[in-house]
Amino acid sequence: MTKAIFSFLISVLLSVSVLAADTGWKTAGTVEASGDWSDFTTARLNTSDDSRAEVTDNNYGNAGVLSDFNFGLSGTETIDGIEIEAEFSCNTLQNAYIRLSLSWNDGTNYTTGSGLIENSVFDGTDSTETYGGASDTWNHSWSAGELADGTFRIKVEGKAGGATPRISRLDYLRIKVYYTEAAADGETKKLGQFSIFTLQLKKK
Repeated sequence: MTKAIFSFLISVLLSVSVLAADTGWKTAGTVEASGDWSDFTTARLNTSDDSRAEVTDNNYGNAGVLSDFNFGLSGTETIDGIEIEAEFSCNTLQNAYIRLSLSWNDGTNYTTGSGLIENSVFDGTDSTETYGGASDTWNHSWSAGELADGTFRIKVEGKAGGATPRISRLDYLRIKVYYTEAAADGETKKLGQFSIFTLQLKKK
């Protein structure tokens, strides 16, 4: 009896939704500059406890700068997006504004255009605003090495509205990097909830 042998290479998607891997939420290890901010310290900014950094101005002035987030990247990842959460408020019922930009070369250059992101809140109670996201690269094409400690920085600018300068108060800031991990030949990689493997079926 003649036997027919069929070989199939099948790529199987184990999950319908494709989610990037991420670093988890990280906070700053170093304050490079405090600018016009008072109490702009990691002790103040790394916890959500109403212990705030403050700036009194109705125009953006000298920025604070944060670095050393210890993302733990190997250097081979493809960077898909960067997300930052900032918890802030005004000292009265006026608008408080926080504007952020990112540096990939130790502060020589910062992101501009769609990579210079401003959010505002109108309240004397802290609110959390999101900057960027899982697929937002802040108008820059990142290499993983540009996110290393000693290279990557966040510039933090603050102001508050009103004819009389009010106080913009920053309570907490944290950051997450979304990435795709490079897979070696013949290796199965799981990226978030997305996996691919090759299966050979043989029918006699």
